Amino acid sequence: MTGKAVVDEEGTKNLTDRRVVITQVLPDSPAETAGLNPGSRINEITSGQTVLSGSEITLDGIQQLVNQATSAPVTVSTQNGSDQMKATVTPTSTESGDRQIGIAMAQVGTQTLGPLGALKEGAVATYNLTHQTVVGFYNLIGQALTGSGGLSQVAGPVGIADLVGDAADRGAAPLFSFVALISINLAILNLLPFPALDGGRIVLSLIEYTRGKPLPPKFAKWANGIGLALLLLLMLVVTYQDILRLL
Repeated sequence: MTGKAVVDEEGTKNLTDRRVVITQVLPDSPAETAGLNPGSRINEITSGQTVLSGSEITLDGIQQLVNQATSAPVTVSTQNGSDQMKATVTPTSTESGDRQIGIAMAQVGTQTLGPLGALKEGAVATYNLTHQTVVGFYNLIGQALTGSGGLSQVAGPVGIADLVGDAADRGAAPLFSFVALISINLAILNLLPFPALDGGRIVLSLIEYTRGKPLPPKFAKWANGIGLALLLLLMLVVTYQDILRLL
C-alpha cells in the first residue's frame, strides 16, 4: 500500500516514478572501479556534449550513449536512498565490439495498490519468499555437509543491523520487506529439527509418541544443552565474520 518497486513491464498497472536502476555491478569492471553500486537509480548520464536526464533515461538510451562513447569517459549521476554520487567511468570494448561499463540495469516503477490488492500481492510475495528461504536453507545445509559452503552467506545480529539500516535508507517499503524476510527466516530456522529449537522439540515429541512413553529427562536435557551450546558458538563465529566485513 505504501508503494513497492517492481519491474516496469507491459501491462503492469498503477506504476509511478518510472526509473532505471542498476541491478548488478560486474566484478573488476569499470563500474566497480568507479564505485557504482547495485540498487542505485541513474539520474543523469553524460558523454561529451550528450546529456541524458529525466524521461530521456531509458535502457536503450543509456546503452546507445555508452556504445557511442569512444575513448571519452562517461559521467554517471546516481542516487541510492538519500545518498547521491557522481562517478566517471571509461567504457571498455567487448569481443563483439560493443562498449560497456559493466552494469546490468532494469526499468522499474513504484506500484501502489489498494488494501485488497495489496493483501493479495503480499500473500503471493510471502509464499514465494518462504519457498525461496526453504530452498536456501536446504542448499546451505547441503553445502555445509559436503564441505563446500561458507559463512559468507550468513549474517548475524551485527550484519542484520547493518542491512536494516541500508533498507531504511531506501524507504518504508524496502524496510517492511526486509523485516518480513527476517521474520520468515527466523520462523523456518526455528522449525529445523535441531536440539534447542522448536523443530528439535517437535522431533523429540514425535519420538515419544512413537515409543508410547517419554524419553529419559536426562537425555532431553543433554540434547538441548549441547544444541544450545552449538547455536551460541555458531552465533559467535557469525558475529565475528560480520564485524570483519564491516571493518
